Amino acid sequence: MAEVSNLKLKFANLERQKMETEHRLRISQVEIDHLTKSMQTTQRQVQMQQHGQVPSIDQNELTELVSKFRQRTGEIEQLRMAVQQLLNANEEKNMQIDTLRSLVVEQQMRGGGGKYPVGANGSELTDSVTGQLPRSVSGYDDVVDFDINQQLRKLLTEDTPGDFMPASSSYPEGFYYGVQQQQPLRMAQTTRM
Repeated sequence: MAEVSNLKLKFANLERQKMETEHRLRISQVEIDHLTKSMQTTQRQVQMQQHGQVPSIDQNELTELVSKFRQRTGEIEQLRMAVQQLLNANEEKNMQIDTLRSLVVEQQMRGGGGKYPVGANGSELTDSVTGQLPRSVSGYDDVVDFDINQQLRKLLTEDTPGDFMPASSSYPEGFYYGVQQQQPLRMAQTTRM
């Protein structure tokens, strides 16, 4: 029974991490959109200047515009990489959640007298898309025995705090804090949920 409780706690922790990752992903996408619009404005200004539609500016201003453009291009590329890493981390968490869900279901099926498992909120543990029990339960008779303790140890030893941090540490902090300072009330409300 303690194993089931541990699996449920692990499952809840992975769900929380998934939500945090999705939140950072949304922030990154907003920042990418902002930088893209800003970069397009700068490109239009440079094109208009090259076609003689705007009074010419001195060489220093042009050099400054070009350096800003290059800097923003680099920032956008960093954000794209950060978003990709967040998506990969999110997918990995989804797979871990599915694995833990199936382990909880199998453990409860074996030790619970054939009753369907109940989630933390009192509802059955079902697939959120199809509303069915996980695949491992539907093919329960065909499941090959395995050591649940070994599987738990493997999951727990592989999921160290350092595993989650590489994806989040690649996120440019300057953008996150800039968005956070601009929208402190909105950020506080979303972190409570």
